Amino acid sequence: MELPGLAGAWRMAGTPTSDTVDYTEGKLTASIWTKPFEGATCEQEKRVAGGAAEARAISEAAKAVGVAWTTRGTVQGAAPRATAFACVPGGSGGWMGFVTIDGAVPPAATRDALDALMLAMLAAQNP
Repeated sequence: MELPGLAGAWRMAGTPTSDTVDYTEGKLTASIWTKPFEGATCEQEKRVAGGAAEARAISEAAKAVGVAWTTRGTVQGAAPRATAFACVPGGSGGWMGFVTIDGAVPPAATRDALDALMLAMLAAQNP
C-alpha cells in the first residue's frame, strides 16, 4: 500500500482481516483503520459515526471502492478531534473504515490525504 507523501512518521500493522496505520506529525496524531463486520448493514453501522459527524456526498473515488456512505466531523473540546468514517457493504456485513485525528486541527490537504488512505485500505480489504 502506498502511503501519502506527508512529512510525518508512519507505522503500519495488519491482520488478514484488518489494517491499522498511525501517523504522527508534531502535535498531530492520526489513526486510520479498517475492520469487517457481520450480521448488519451499512445503514445499521452508521451508529458508530456518532453525532458529531455529518454525511458527505460520495466522491467518485469512494464510489469506485463501493462505499455506501461516508461521514466527516470535528469535535471541539480541550483537544479537537477530527473524524471520518466510511462503510462498504459485502457478504452478510461489510467493511468499516475509520480516521481519527487528534492533537491539532489538520490542514485540509492532510485530512484529505488521510481520508484517501482510508479508501485505499478499504479497497485492499474488499477487492
